[in-house]
Amino acid sequence: MPKKTINIGALLKETIASPPHVYLKIKQTMEKPDYSFKDLAEIINYDPSLVVRILKIVNSPLYGFEEKVENVDHALNVMGVEQLNQLILATSVMKDFKDFPKRLVDMKSFWRHSIACAVTGRHLAKYHGVANPESFYLLGMLHDIGSLVLYSKLPEVSKEILLRCKEDKENLFDVELELLGMSHARVGAYVLREWGLPRSIYEPVAFHHEPLKSDAFSTETAILHLADCVADELGLGNSGEFVPNPIHPQVMKRFKYLESPAAGLEEEIRDQFFSALATFV
Repeated sequence: MPKKTINIGALLKETIASPPHVYLKIKQTMEKPDYSFKDLAEIINYDPSLVVRILKIVNSPLYGFEEKVENVDHALNVMGVEQLNQLILATSVMKDFKDFPKRLVDMKSFWRHSIACAVTGRHLAKYHGVANPESFYLLGMLHDIGSLVLYSKLPEVSKEILLRCKEDKENLFDVELELLGMSHARVGAYVLREWGLPRSIYEPVAFHHEPLKSDAFSTETAILHLADCVADELGLGNSGEFVPNPIHPQVMKRFKYLESPAAGLEEEIRDQFFSALATFV
C-alpha cells in the first residue's frame, strides 16, 4: 500500500471524537468564578446511569476509601472536582466509543488493554514516587483513543495496517508512521487537546511510543510507555498489537530496570486488573 499522509485537522473535522456532554458541561461550569459543588452535582445527577457507574468505581477496591461514598456530593468532597471529572471522562468515553466493526477491533479486548494500562500505570507511578498516580487511570484509558478515530475515519486503510502487523509481526505504531505519516498516538493527543484537556494528559498520549520526545512531562510519558509495554507483555487485552511493544532502553535505565518488570509485576497487576475489570465493565 502506498504511503497516505493524513491531515489530522481535516480527518477530525466531522469526527465522532467529540467530548462527552457531562464532562464538557462540568468543564464549562468550572470556568465560572462562582460555581459550587451543588452546580456540579446537579449536572452529574442529570445522568442516573453515569451516577451509578461513578459510585460503583469510587466505592471499589481501586480507590479504597474507608467510608462508603453515598452520593455525588460526597464523591466531590472525597475525590475533588478535577479527579472526579477525569473519571467521568474515562468512563463516558468507554461507554460512547463502542460500535466498531469486529473485523477491525474487538472492543472488549481494546478496553481490557486500556484498563490494564491504567492500573499498571497507577501501580508504577506509586512505586516510583510519581505525583498524582490517580491521573494514570485517565492516561491509560485514553492512550489509544486515536486508534478508534482511525478505525472510524479510515477503516479500509486501518484494516490493511492491522493485517500487515498480524502477518509480519510488526508494531502498529511503526506501520502507521510508514503508511500514514502519522500515528494513533498523535491523533489521540490531537483529540484530547481539542477537548481542552491539559498538556499533562495529551503530551504523554502523544509520545507514549516515543518517550524521549516528551518535554514538559517526560516522567509521566515514560511511566505511560512502560505501562503500555507491560500490559502488552502480560497479554491483558489488545488494542491492535500482535507483538508486544519493546520498552525503550532509556526508560529501562531511567527506572533502573535491567529487564522488563512484567514478570515481577504479573501477579499484583493481574489482581488489580481483574478488580478494575469488574468495576469498569
